[in-house]
Amino acid sequence: MDWGQQKGQICETILTEYLLRKKFYVLRPLSAFGPVDLFAYNDKGQTYLFDAKKELLRKNPGRNFLSRINRPRSAVQKKLNVHIAYVNIDDKTIFFSPRIEEFDEGLQKRIRRLPRQAKAKEKESSEK
Repeated sequence: MDWGQQKGQICETILTEYLLRKKFYVLRPLSAFGPVDLFAYNDKGQTYLFDAKKELLRKNPGRNFLSRINRPRSAVQKKLNVHIAYVNIDDKTIFFSPRIEEFDEGLQKRIRRLPRQAKAKEKESSEK
């Protein structure tokens, strides 16, 4: 298993822990490949299908903030209404796309601003 696959496993584990703490039962498919990484349901009858992805950020030219690199859902994932769960493995925050109202409690990170020191260094390097 290469490092990329290991990061994927870490993301799935963080998402599983989050859902278990939300009182969901979590099932993982036997196959390592497919449109769904996790199936979650609760006692209220709510069911969700998730595809866990590591959150990747980039700074677009001319902007002072980082933005999430969004991955489109496949045709099969759209048909099954699979939610993409972007997982930050450093601080264990999760962003769901499409958004899930029930899980909105400050974990839905939209934009991360660059720290002032990083902005200053970036400005210095562009002036050189």
